[in-house]
Amino acid sequence: MRRWIEIAIQNRKITLFLLSLLIAAGAYSFYISPRQEYPEINAPVAMISVVYPGASPAEVEERVTSKIVSELEEIEGYDYAYTYSYNSASVTFLRLVYGTEVESAWNDLEDRMDVLQSELPPECQTIQTNTDLVETAGLMVTLSGENYTYNELNDLALQLKDELKGIQGVKRFEILGKQEREVVVEVNYQKLNLLGISLRDLYGMLRAQNVEIPSGQIVQHGASVNLRTSGRLTSLDQIRSLVVGVSPLTGQTVFLREIAEVSFQDADVSYKILQNGENAILLTGYFQKNENVVLVGDEIDQVIGRFQETLPGDLKVERVLNQPENVKQSVNDFMMNLLQGVVFVLVVVLLGMGLKNALIVSTAIPASIMISFIFMGYLGIELHQISIAALIVALGMLVDNAIVIIDSIQVKLDIGIERAEACISGAREVAVPVLTSTLTTIGAFLPFMLLPSIAGEYIASLPSIIMISLSVSYLVAILVIPPLGYMFLGPSKATGRGKGVIRLFFERALLAAFRFRVLTLVLVLATLGFTIYAGLSLNLKFFPYADTDKIYIDVRSENASSIETTEALVKDVHEVLSDDPLILSNTTAVGGGLPKFYNTLPIVPNSNDKAQMMIRVDLEALESSERGMTLETYVAQLQQKMDQIVTGGRATVKLLEQAEPIGAPVQLRLLGSDLDQLGMASERLQKLISQVEGTAKVDTDFENRVFEYVVKPDLELVGNLGMTQYDLQSEINLALRGQAATTIRLEDGDYDVVLRSNVVSLDDLRNLKIKATASELKVPLSAVSEIVLTSEYAVIKSYKGDLATVVMSDTAPGYNAVDIQKAIVEQIDPADYPGIAFKFDGENEKIVENFGNIGSSAVLAVMLVYSVLLFQFRSFTQPLIILLTIPLSAIGSFLGLYFLGFELSFVAMLGIVSLLGIVVNNAIVLIDFINTERAEGKSVKTACVDAVEKRFRPIMLTTITTVIGLVPLALSGSALFVPMSVALMSGLMVSTLLTLIIIPMVYLWTHRDNDQMTQEAQKIKEDLDRLKASND
Repeated sequence: MRRWIEIAIQNRKITLFLLSLLIAAGAYSFYISPRQEYPEINAPVAMISVVYPGASPAEVEERVTSKIVSELEEIEGYDYAYTYSYNSASVTFLRLVYGTEVESAWNDLEDRMDVLQSELPPECQTIQTNTDLVETAGLMVTLSGENYTYNELNDLALQLKDELKGIQGVKRFEILGKQEREVVVEVNYQKLNLLGISLRDLYGMLRAQNVEIPSGQIVQHGASVNLRTSGRLTSLDQIRSLVVGVSPLTGQTVFLREIAEVSFQDADVSYKILQNGENAILLTGYFQKNENVVLVGDEIDQVIGRFQETLPGDLKVERVLNQPENVKQSVNDFMMNLLQGVVFVLVVVLLGMGLKNALIVSTAIPASIMISFIFMGYLGIELHQISIAALIVALGMLVDNAIVIIDSIQVKLDIGIERAEACISGAREVAVPVLTSTLTTIGAFLPFMLLPSIAGEYIASLPSIIMISLSVSYLVAILVIPPLGYMFLGPSKATGRGKGVIRLFFERALLAAFRFRVLTLVLVLATLGFTIYAGLSLNLKFFPYADTDKIYIDVRSENASSIETTEALVKDVHEVLSDDPLILSNTTAVGGGLPKFYNTLPIVPNSNDKAQMMIRVDLEALESSERGMTLETYVAQLQQKMDQIVTGGRATVKLLEQAEPIGAPVQLRLLGSDLDQLGMASERLQKLISQVEGTAKVDTDFENRVFEYVVKPDLELVGNLGMTQYDLQSEINLALRGQAATTIRLEDGDYDVVLRSNVVSLDDLRNLKIKATASELKVPLSAVSEIVLTSEYAVIKSYKGDLATVVMSDTAPGYNAVDIQKAIVEQIDPADYPGIAFKFDGENEKIVENFGNIGSSAVLAVMLVYSVLLFQFRSFTQPLIILLTIPLSAIGSFLGLYFLGFELSFVAMLGIVSLLGIVVNNAIVLIDFINTERAEGKSVKTACVDAVEKRFRPIMLTTITTVIGLVPLALSGSALFVPMSVALMSGLMVSTLLTLIIIPMVYLWTHRDNDQMTQEAQKIKEDLDRLKASND
């Protein structure tokens, strides 16, 4: 190590030049580094969906869903499948065990679904698989205006899309909310009954009259010329003029216009977008991975700005989601926090070490961070809220090594050692302890890169960046600080200030601890006992809700068959929102969910009874409102308003989650084999859970029976007439639902030609005549079947092969899911619910799983730290003494969270455990100095006192700089990182104060003076000699 330091000092100009190049390269890496709002997660989840037209939920479950699940269970890494069997559709969510090779699993999934397709009923459409459920929109722009039709808005959205799609860094744009127009051929069934044709015949005629079949070639003048027969329909009049048959009464030709109305109509609405209650079109943009979305966003802003200049004033273009702007704000905040941190650290070091020392030490921060950006780019670590927070956490630690190095050099200079030798020997003397301190911190963070969960993947960049930056800071401290010290440092001027009040206090406290060891130990143990009580009293939280101005509302109608009913519910909700001054805008999807506008937003399958609203809240106005409401409190109040106004359905106001979505914090899954039993049990449990203190928005996803009419044909009679089931069902389907028979191309675009009838009532349906294929007889439906009213479940859900439903609850402000779940368990007697199995699957289960992973990582971290210490000190005892700082840090962390009223979250727990690699550094410095003093012949007690006196300044400076570096994060207001920064700051401060007293005291307790050890060794030798003589 000495040789490398000498080379750096001797070639200091080259050293500083190379440092400048690395800083410049780091600045460039920072400029081009990919930026995004949150880390990308490869969630092992897929969605499989199939449309099975006309099938009941029971048929879909039996003939489609169950077959899909059977195939999924064979995929390697299969964990579970949660299924939804709707009328005419099947939706299955597949979850793999975390850590499974997902690419291989998804390939296997695609192959299995391709094979399964042939085994499904022929009416089923192609199986759709979506293995990228975490793909999140980066841009959402709405176009709306009272004076514009959907077609006009869609045309404008297409223009904007064309102008945007050339921008580098954008994967694709999608337009949602367009309401299609179609050509409807509505047949009068009474007139059709008089003819010898059926709706199915008309369907075939329309297809046959609108074709172009390649005709081949003819030879003309010795050359082959292609021949094409023009036969496509080009107008509605041509459709009306189609001959469909001959009247049996008059024998005259019957044209289609005589039995049907042909007209343009709006297609049946299945999905629409509203912006602030007005009809709108939504343009959604998705960014490519590993892109600097801020630069992409700048180009998008320019294009949209130019586009808006060409629009009329009454057309509204709103960016309701703008991820580049959010990322830009995060990066700007980081730069401000970085600048504040540098200033804070500079002031602290200036007060503790003087101007020159402070300026030299402070260079470690920008140098280490900029060089770290190079490694981040090489390792593919993007800039987002986790990586930015990691840099801020590391901020104060980056100068710790430099402080120890520069302090050691200054001590050498002050005792008169020549400047070059002072810089070399001063740096070399502490190089190993500083390396050990760096390795112990890295060892504490290393296991957290391997947490086997989505939450672990979400925060993986935090330990990675801290390890990178600390490694870089060590190299900077060893190779850059000595040359700078050689260039600018000299002996310090005597100040005559003595030891100082604080240092004197700690020396006296140490002497008192030496004298009253038992009392000191009792006091520490009593404090530790209270800490355990405080820690157990903390509310547990997996992850706090997202720091964003967006909330969302899931709307569910009781009428599963009518999108109009759902839209009416949405209008009721909008009336509440429009009167609220805190709401900036609301964007709504009716008939399903919005595009995924946050990475943890749950997928909402398209359905007539569902709608989703994204609400932007004015957070500044919220915080300045009466009592300074939090977003969580505001959501609870908004939910109360919804419950009072919304009838015929449910509007649930929700906060966005972070890391791994859970949904409701408390979830009780009911499993069984009988839907009626599940329904009754879910209703009872919903009432029971509603009475538990702290619950809110208690609900169940069980959907009751709905009424339906069933056509029951007389199979024997149908067979005797030469009629098939297909004859019967296809005619009813065409009469009621209609089908697109063909497509007509007009000047302004292509339009589906939909054939249907004017059958609207039961009497109409009974009188509809069905044509038999074999006999060509036509008989009324009522003659071959009866129509009965029955009921069935609107959706059938299953979990791991069992029928399932979930009773769920949010938590009221001030309560936590863990305590609520315990209270629920105490009130449920499984014997009261025969045939029902229970499985909790909410926040408590995520806490148990992930906190357990942190505990396992903590054990590994302690082993790594102990191994590093063992190699340095060549002792079993001294590393154990150093590890005593860990419970001392826990005292500060838990008491800090307890007295400041914070919850113990996953990230806060991560901060507490990671402290074990930070707090040992002070003990390492003390123990190393004590060993050095003892090697020079001093007594244990004197060495302990001298260690506290002479290592007091670097220990306090490194602690204060680390703590002060966390101040910007602690004041950031981030629900995710404020508790972690509080745990780190309070744990480090308390640990440092106690380390200066407890570690020397324990060392004195476990070690004896050299002369005493020599005397005992001599006594043992004399006893052995005496024993040997007596044996002789």
